[in-house]
Amino acid sequence: AQQEAVMRLRASLGEQGYRVWLDMEQMKGSTIDAMADAVENASHVLYGVSTEYKESANCRLEANYAMKLKKKMIPLMFEEGYGQLDGLGL
Repeated sequence: AQQEAVMRLRASLGEQGYRVWLDMEQMKGSTIDAMADAVENASHVLYGVSTEYKESANCRLEANYAMKLKKKMIPLMFEEGYGQLDGLGL
């Protein structure tokens, strides 16, 4: 639901020299395996907090795995007034 904002952020980070893995661009093969590999190889995990994110089993799985690996996580608040980080299991 936030694809346009995510693409702008991805472009900005790329211009600053950061390597960015984005599921919309680099998802190949097994979804679970691809997300796990991305999280394992990430120094930071940015995730978009929204109702859609909360309702996505794959997004929640990815965030929980990043927490398990103790990755540095940065929430991106995409939905005004949405503050249910606890509801995400985070």
